[in-house]
Amino acid sequence: MKYILFTGHRKSGTSMFIKLFDGSPYVNNIPIDLSLLYAYFPILKNETSIEKHLERIKIVLEKSFSKVHGLLLPYAGKKFSYPEFEKYFLDSLEFKKNNRSNIIKNICHSWIKVNSLDPSKPILFKETSQSIFCDEFFDEFQDLKVIHLVRDPRDNWAAIKAGFEKYYKQLGESEISSLLSHINRVQVDLRSAIELKKDYRNNFEIVRFEDLVINTLKTVKEIEDYINIPHDPIHIIPTEIGRNCYGNSHDGKKFEGVSSENVDAWRSRINEVDAMTIEWHLKDLMKYFGYKTCFSSISQRKAYSNFYDEYNTAFFFHDSFS
Repeated sequence: MKYILFTGHRKSGTSMFIKLFDGSPYVNNIPIDLSLLYAYFPILKNETSIEKHLERIKIVLEKSFSKVHGLLLPYAGKKFSYPEFEKYFLDSLEFKKNNRSNIIKNICHSWIKVNSLDPSKPILFKETSQSIFCDEFFDEFQDLKVIHLVRDPRDNWAAIKAGFEKYYKQLGESEISSLLSHINRVQVDLRSAIELKKDYRNNFEIVRFEDLVINTLKTVKEIEDYINIPHDPIHIIPTEIGRNCYGNSHDGKKFEGVSSENVDAWRSRINEVDAMTIEWHLKDLMKYFGYKTCFSSISQRKAYSNFYDEYNTAFFFHDSFS
């Protein structure tokens, strides 16, 4: 089986990206974020009980895959049954090989089986921030291609910050922890993407969000060539289970098709201090991907020093004098 992984930092456009191939006649598309890789392994990293692992897997699977229960996917032989999918997945899962690669293989095989899809087509799936684990994937998969979507970190942060009050804050994040997480994970994502492109030149591709939404046709044709499928106009129109979709912006905006509205929109969406903070920490990586910084080194450093003071006090400072 041929596997295609779409990845990138959260709110970098990966959801829209995978929806471009929702109705493709050339790939089997899993239309949701798998979730298991980031919502399962960190929770049970040191847990040896199979019962605990099974309980956690069921929770994550149901929350993610029950969203499409009862729907007929394009080119599927029957409507998707979540209970059937869960049973098939759990029956075929070997807990002795309970690693990321094994989880992915089981999900993909189960998805094709319960939807009566053509197993000769490549299967395309998406999960955020997985590039750092790609060495493991390449070791385990005989035929894997990865597409890593990158985005200007300032616009990326603007998309996250738009949902801070209504979403991320409700998950227990503070604005400091959310920005710190953003900077750290973007750095990991971008650095690993650069290294993986060098080490797996024919099996790892980097796509800029800006190129995808501004030069959609050209960029999609390059992606089609990379994953070795024919060009089809359907690949430039995002859909969700064959229906029109309007994006998942935290601003509540409905975008018709692929939109470049939020390219370089960070100037009006976040404050300058946040932008300076991001630029100081990520400027070398931003330069590599063609994102120009806008503030002086002194301004960047001053902004980051204040941010450092805040997160160091909140998370790392230990008073050894009291």
